[in-house]
Amino acid sequence: MRSQLQTRVALGMIVTLSVLLLMLWVLQRNTPADRETAVMRTSAADVQEDPAVHTCNLCGATARFTEFNNRPEATCPNCKSRERHRLLMHYMRNETRLFHDKLDMLHFSPIGPEKDILRNAPNLHYVTADYSQGEDLRLDLTSVEQPDASWDVIVAYHVLEHIVEDQKAIHEMYRILRPGGQAILQVPLEPGRKTIYEDTAIVSPKERARHFGGHADHVRLYSAGGFKQRLEAAGFVVEAVDYVARLDPSVVERHAMRSKAKKPDIEDIWIARKPAR
Repeated sequence: MRSQLQTRVALGMIVTLSVLLLMLWVLQRNTPADRETAVMRTSAADVQEDPAVHTCNLCGATARFTEFNNRPEATCPNCKSRERHRLLMHYMRNETRLFHDKLDMLHFSPIGPEKDILRNAPNLHYVTADYSQGEDLRLDLTSVEQPDASWDVIVAYHVLEHIVEDQKAIHEMYRILRPGGQAILQVPLEPGRKTIYEDTAIVSPKERARHFGGHADHVRLYSAGGFKQRLEAAGFVVEAVDYVARLDPSVVERHAMRSKAKKPDIEDIWIARKPAR
């Protein structure tokens, strides 16, 4: 009897220990860090079989990208970057000296992963700015409280379409850039549009959305020619870079750097250079 009792007690202890070990394994598998990076754990089979799986070149996540504003596979679920952010970073890393030369860079309205990458570049003096609070500097782009010729690079991506006096903003960027400096810009551009459409009498969000492509905070629709003319009028030498066209289509697809909207905007990256003296 005593031997049977001892056997039962031993078996019970083994079962209890097994349960505890299983619980510990489950807890370890579900730490906050694991939940945070779960989006990274897409298998190789998923990558091959699911066309919505992409690799973000900002945060490194491989995951099923999600829709944004009727654009399939637009948003990285980990860092929330979209097509234009990934395209811009790929361009900066591969086609410029921005990660090599010592430069002063002023970046208007960046997203978080852009800031993380650029702030950690040892060659850059990197400063962020926005009209509202939340960045290093609070600046009005139409009246920038910065000295003349004080920056080497300005980045203003999808900013000017929000500014009523965009030509003032363009002239201010020219003023604060050093000779030989450049502004890296992009605005929404409709293919085939011949002229800029704007009307300062349209002020309500509802009416702005109706007139300006569904965007309640936009104040105009740019044409490529009209945008170029406004940049040149401020003194810039302008280049529109169709960077997507330069890349292997497999690279564009891997990082989801092209809009899959039914009627995508022109995705050129605009380089506005201030002539060197």
